[in-house]
Amino acid sequence: MSGRAKGDTDKVYLSGIGAYLPDHLVTNETISKLTGIDAEWIYSRTGIRRRYLSKSAERTSQLATWAVRQALVQSGVAPQDIQLLLVASSFPDSFPPGSTADAVKHKLGLASAHVVDINTPLSGFLYALKFARDSIASGTINAALVVGAESFSAASDLNDRRICYLFSDGAGAMLLTREKGFASVGPVVVGGGERKEQVSWPGPEWDQREAFTLYGHTVPGLDRYLEAALGELLGPKPLATPLHVISQQISQKALDENPRRGVQVFDGFTDCAYLLSSSLPVSLYHLLRWGEAQIRDRTCLFSADGKGTWCASLVDILKTPAWSDANQTTTRVGKVPIARSPDAENREMVSCSRDEAQKILEAEARKADPATGSLVCLSLKVQISGGQSRDTKAQVERETRTILTGSTRVTDSLLRLEGGTNYAILLREVDIADAQRLCSRLVGLLEEVDLAGEISVKVDSQVNALTSGQAPQVFAREVLSSLGPKARS
Repeated sequence: MSGRAKGDTDKVYLSGIGAYLPDHLVTNETISKLTGIDAEWIYSRTGIRRRYLSKSAERTSQLATWAVRQALVQSGVAPQDIQLLLVASSFPDSFPPGSTADAVKHKLGLASAHVVDINTPLSGFLYALKFARDSIASGTINAALVVGAESFSAASDLNDRRICYLFSDGAGAMLLTREKGFASVGPVVVGGGERKEQVSWPGPEWDQREAFTLYGHTVPGLDRYLEAALGELLGPKPLATPLHVISQQISQKALDENPRRGVQVFDGFTDCAYLLSSSLPVSLYHLLRWGEAQIRDRTCLFSADGKGTWCASLVDILKTPAWSDANQTTTRVGKVPIARSPDAENREMVSCSRDEAQKILEAEARKADPATGSLVCLSLKVQISGGQSRDTKAQVERETRTILTGSTRVTDSLLRLEGGTNYAILLREVDIADAQRLCSRLVGLLEEVDLAGEISVKVDSQVNALTSGQAPQVFAREVLSSLGPKARS
């Protein structure tokens, strides 16, 4: 039985999306040393080569917070304008569980948001998306955040041979609005077959490892459910534009065995292990980030619960986000989620001395072309008071990096002056008014960083634009002067 939301004809837009994968990378080789399970066996059965795991201080709400901050910065929506926050997760911050959504609300200052927690591992994110989208389409609210966040490692044992290699940690967030964004989000349809058509999952007598042989294999029932979902969403007509299917349960081989012309599976998360509720938003983020979805392409978010119920939604790409690699000349390597890989972070933020920063600023000023827009540098002096333990410093630095990288394009440059917490953000080909608005938002986000009340953050900022006829050396000196002496960390 299936159905659409009646009267659901109003457009709902995707105005921001964020993703966060922890920095702690665990390979199959590491798992093999801990458990004795052959590294290649893991890959051949699951398609997984590595997974990203949280450290002890990174709880589910913290992962969710980092992803939400990205979505907020992209959209320009103020935290106080969010009216609904839904968090789908199987691993709350503590047991017995409290409200993960409420923890995220307080970390981000979402004062006007009603909060809802959903604990359904496979389809929880789409249930949350349906709730949020229907609320906006009906005119009840104007802006909602839908988050999938999982911290599997907080409640697991890496020595457990049954499942230690299967799951990963991460979070993804989608910000939905009534105002037009870079994509539109269609109704979430829900359906199910009769018992004889249910997905055939292994029973308790099976080796638990055999339950996750999805990579390159067909799990009986899933392909039929996907076809039923596509029929409900698209009808019988041939596709006019490419359709990207995002599902942690469907492989390209499964789709090839029951082909629908123009449909392809995006499997960008096979190197992230299983992300449960966070898999769909994290994958959609990387589909856009890597430039694999073009304008007018469509994306199908699909999930099945293994007990006869499936759900799906269409996302139509209206324009390419400014932060997408489709706007750049760079290419990605393999299927690694570049937003959180160490190499990507080194590329996106350069740690340098003041002398090195002077040279970089001068070189950029020489290359700037006033005919295509201004060269603007945002100077941010971050001052931290309160708890100054090593873990606190590391978390503040990660949060700062997440905020800054999430708000800028690949073509922009992030400089961090060595020995302090002073940052210079070079924005190329921008309008000065847009740069000033961005600076204001960044200051607000940075000053809201609060690790359980341990610290207080104050940010001094200045916007420097390269003026006509200004010497590169003068521009560079003005920027560095606004940062003042090196700040103590």
